[in-house]
Amino acid sequence: MRDKDKFSDLITKHLTGNLDRDGYERLSKYLEGAGEYGEMMSDAVFDFLEKDNSPLGSYSERKVLSNIRKKISKRSAKRRYLQWGIGVAASVSLLFVFMFGSFQESQDGELIGGIQGNTGEVTLTLADGTVVSLEAGPDSLLERGSGFIRVIDQKSLAYKKKGFQSLAEEFNTISVPYGKRYSLVLSDGSRVSLNSGTVLKYPVIFKGTERRVELVSGELYCEIKKNKSKPFYVDAARVSVRVLGTSFNFSAYSNERLTRTVLVEGKVGVIPRGQIYDTKKAVLLDPGQSFAFDKLTKKGKKETVDVEKYTSWKDGRLTISRMTLDEILQRIERWHGVRIENRAKRIGTQEYSGAFKGQTLEQTMSLLSRLCDFRYRRSGDIIIVEEQNKKGGI
Repeated sequence: MRDKDKFSDLITKHLTGNLDRDGYERLSKYLEGAGEYGEMMSDAVFDFLEKDNSPLGSYSERKVLSNIRKKISKRSAKRRYLQWGIGVAASVSLLFVFMFGSFQESQDGELIGGIQGNTGEVTLTLADGTVVSLEAGPDSLLERGSGFIRVIDQKSLAYKKKGFQSLAEEFNTISVPYGKRYSLVLSDGSRVSLNSGTVLKYPVIFKGTERRVELVSGELYCEIKKNKSKPFYVDAARVSVRVLGTSFNFSAYSNERLTRTVLVEGKVGVIPRGQIYDTKKAVLLDPGQSFAFDKLTKKGKKETVDVEKYTSWKDGRLTISRMTLDEILQRIERWHGVRIENRAKRIGTQEYSGAFKGQTLEQTMSLLSRLCDFRYRRSGDIIIVEEQNKKGGI
């Protein structure tokens, strides 16, 4: 039996409640690198649901999670199973429940109704200070100084050079609010995906001997056009990333402690911002490697990572890997454009792994509350997360 078939068989047994202790141990070994098997898990769940004899109708989210928790608790006496229950088992629960969430109606519709993301518009600030909404209408064209700006649709923008270029270098700034994502084609043909809460400043036309943009705050996935004579730089608050032509993810939110560069293909060098680039002093990354810089300690760490965990957002998938509830809620805030206050601090030390795709804010909070065992309520425009023993409701 192929590796994928073995994995799918274990997932099917897990979903039907037929996974024994030996099966859990084998499944936990697969999921020690949860990101690697994330897509396989999703495929296995879909295959299970598509079967004519699927017992989907007999399941509810509460029953499923209760079943999972019972099985995990039976194995939590030993240290091995306790670690699995907090880490890898959470990955099984998250992915499993989120897939089920697409097919099951919420059991708490009256409790969670009315929670909506409060997002603004994606805007473009031109060189003269004019602010233009990029959601006003599709396929519109702006002509500014040295280039044409084409608003392709409400999610993408492209720049084209004009025959005549002005001598002055002009900069535009694109701002993507929480709850939205956007894509941009720069004048050199480089493609940039912008995550929620991102502000990027860049020249309309790249002049001189280098191409340089500034990530004011946020996260980018870049596919840079090769040009050996004109290297490309992304500047953030503390670091700069230099590339010749490559694909990489760069996260530098102003309210987060870490700035992280993850290389998908090609080669990049990371240096302190403001420093003249020197290959001997730069932190060089190969595909599959990450460099995380701590803005407080001013120290960095280079390591091999699962790239998909850091890049799946551009495909509409919110992936979490060994994150605490605080970290998960922070990402949900950005993803859906809401404010969340976490008062369930005793839950904060546990780590979870999994993925969201296609869930509404209501579905996400409902499913996450069951998994992490908290309750939540709405207070004005804020979602308040509390421990289960707290009274109150939405």
